[in-house]
Amino acid sequence: MHATNLRILTYLSIWILLLPGCGGGGGSSSDSGGEPPVIELKSWYVDLDGDLYGDSSASPILKESKPLGYVADNTDCDDNDSERNPGLTESYDFKDNDCDGEVDEGFSTWYVDTDGDGYGNPSLTVHAIGQPAGYVPDNTDCDDFDTEQNPGLPEVYDLKDNDCDGAVDEGFSPWYIDADGDGYGDPGIVVHETERPEGYVSDNTDCDDGDALNSPGLPEVYDLQDNDCDGAVDEG
Repeated sequence: MHATNLRILTYLSIWILLLPGCGGGGGSSSDSGGEPPVIELKSWYVDLDGDLYGDSSASPILKESKPLGYVADNTDCDDNDSERNPGLTESYDFKDNDCDGEVDEGFSTWYVDTDGDGYGNPSLTVHAIGQPAGYVPDNTDCDDFDTEQNPGLPEVYDLKDNDCDGAVDEGFSPWYIDADGDGYGDPGIVVHETERPEGYVSDNTDCDDGDALNSPGLPEVYDLQDNDCDGAVDEG
């Protein structure tokens, strides 16, 4: 064969071997597609209360897509209560509504002040972050319908517990006028004070406070008067 034709045949054979699927150079058609696709698995957390926040204490399941009843979040502090999750604001209900580890934080107890004296009724309360109108932080008023009774007042004689200490008119005593100065007072004229007023005595047994000759401390004499105040005149 002519040398030129031999070279042409040689080149043609090499070219055929290099074609895909021919000979050993191109590999088989079965592996021409490359690497298999990678499946990305995600963590999903059970959401029992349906508030879109998953149970922080539960183990996740691994799935490519979200299963029914599961969410990607795992910050719910109580997955059995839809009123508790990090997306809520705190309310006064003895729960950790916002899942920050604190219960009813920021709330204070306020007491109604019906009489406006600055002292509240211990029996009527609200819980709020700010002070509501008509409420005070104090709860020591013993009568919230009477401005003359609260712990900030002094006691006066009026048959009330003015200072809210549980006692009525404590420290006051009755004093009776002693118009004739004989040391015996008129039972019909009385004042109540913590100390004896001038012209008054603690005794109230004078039967005639206009006459110093008539009092329980005197002997009876014959003068048509009840000198000893025993109810009898000139007895004996």
